Amino acid sequence: MEKSGKTGKIYAQKTYYFVEPAVCCPYLEDSRCSLRDFDVAKKNRRFYQSSCCSSGYYDRCSMFRDKLKTIKENKYFKASYCCPYLESSVCRLRQVNIYDKNRKYYSYVCTTTDYLKKCPFFHDRVSRIKCRPPLSPDKCCPYLQDDYCRVRGSKIQDHCRDYYRHCCCKTNYHRCCPFYMEAAGDKSDP
Repeated sequence: MEKSGKTGKIYAQKTYYFVEPAVCCPYLEDSRCSLRDFDVAKKNRRFYQSSCCSSGYYDRCSMFRDKLKTIKENKYFKASYCCPYLESSVCRLRQVNIYDKNRKYYSYVCTTTDYLKKCPFFHDRVSRIKCRPPLSPDKCCPYLQDDYCRVRGSKIQDHCRDYYRHCCCKTNYHRCCPFYMEAAGDKSDP
């Protein structure tokens, strides 16, 4: 049993360089685990209290560790000022209001400049983007019309003013915006 525990700790330490421990498990929404797809508190309250809601979840949850193993950071995408998938307090990747569901996680991860180290959902999404950025970018994103983004289908300034200023209106948008990268990699997009 000791050997297994040590192995788990060693593996968790190796993942710190891109996923740091958050206040509580990032895959937990209230008491429902998105990896297991059921309410952990109802199924096993003891495991829920000792593992899921503690800062040691990254040592204790094998499903969390197995998920992290598959996540590889994409070399073409660089982090922006704040998470591009967050609009107000709604996460486009999770399709849920993170602030309402998990206030501590939201404040510790989603709204900080180091979110890219802490959010496996972000990494999982970005790892799928394999489009090489253009060699000579335009003055501003071709998908942006005023402050309306055609890729997102929303006004960026309304959802995240800091992200808009940092990314959308500068020539480095192609390194900051995964939505742009996804659209650039989609040949069917006009």
